Amino acid sequence: LWSGLAGSNNDSFKYVGDCDPVLIDEMTDAEKWDETVHELAAIGIEGDKLQTLMRAVITVMQLGNLTFAENPSNSEETIIDSTDELDKLADLLGVETNDIEGALTTRDVKVGR
Repeated sequence: LWSGLAGSNNDSFKYVGDCDPVLIDEMTDAEKWDETVHELAAIGIEGDKLQTLMRAVITVMQLGNLTFAENPSNSEETIIDSTDELDKLADLLGVETNDIEGALTTRDVKVGR
């Protein structure tokens, strides 16, 4: 799916990390995952469709790893101070780091029609 997943686990993502394992319906996360993939296949989400869905989920999870801070040179601006995580997101999306940073930290106001 994405080379940035190599060596990662649930602790690698703020949205899901740092929690104790919990059994759901007496199943581990791995077993529940297998069940989910099976159920998705039953409704036609497999192969490329599953890859696309998982890439979208990974993108949301990677977005959750970003941290923002006040720009030290302009208190009205925000910067992304988790540059390693930003680089990973840019790689995942196949865009330049500066482009994704600008999209996430720049406010555009349009007036009129």
